[in-house]
Amino acid sequence: MVVLAAVTCCSFSSTHVKTRHLVNSDTINLPESYRNRHFINDAQVLSQDPASIPGNIVRYDPATSGYEFATLTAIIKGNKTAVAQPIANGLIYKGEISSSSDINGSDQIANLKAEKGQVLDMEIDDYESYAVPDGQIDTGAIRNAVQSVSADDRKKLFYITSAMVTLINYKIRPEDNIVDKVRQKADKVNKKLDELSKNDTAKKGVYLQLKKQPKTKSPAELSSSATKLLREKTLSIQIVPVDDIIQAAAKK
Repeated sequence: MVVLAAVTCCSFSSTHVKTRHLVNSDTINLPESYRNRHFINDAQVLSQDPASIPGNIVRYDPATSGYEFATLTAIIKGNKTAVAQPIANGLIYKGEISSSSDINGSDQIANLKAEKGQVLDMEIDDYESYAVPDGQIDTGAIRNAVQSVSADDRKKLFYITSAMVTLINYKIRPEDNIVDKVRQKADKVNKKLDELSKNDTAKKGVYLQLKKQPKTKSPAELSSSATKLLREKTLSIQIVPVDDIIQAAAKK
């Protein structure tokens, strides 16, 4: 049975599962079509089969500007599963994200965060989408499910038509200016050693030869050799108002 209520025993989560609709202004060249997505950041949902997400109804919460699942299972004719579609050439962004970026730590990049003095070298790629099969939205079941919901509350209900899995590959490294400071300090030390090594200290003919210290690796060099390429994923959904689905069905 479809249950329209705040889910307390759902297969997705034991608490409300929320998404956030983020629109930021930043110098990071992310497409508006990506910025305007509704992202799910709940770890338990992300661990589920993404094919089970389309067909569910979510409720908008104006207090948090987020969404929570209002159904236990997807509402699709014949209990069919969502159709998977691999994404070819799904590159969204490739570049740096600094600690001062507006999207740093946001749902758009799976809550990854560069701390002060750090940079995320990141590549964002759409990997696979899952959609309700064409013509398989069960409008009759949706109408029955919301018949006891008030008109005002029904305006807060949205049907998930598709879900997108996006992969985020990244490395964490020091900011360039931090690396430059380390290198400048190392250069000063090496220069001083050069001056000392050439200083003839003995009127008696004794020549002091100082052994140079081995060059210390910069944080960037250490990072590139010690930090492996890491991967996270994020999930975004496309939604349509439940009222729109019911009204469209009534006109047929």
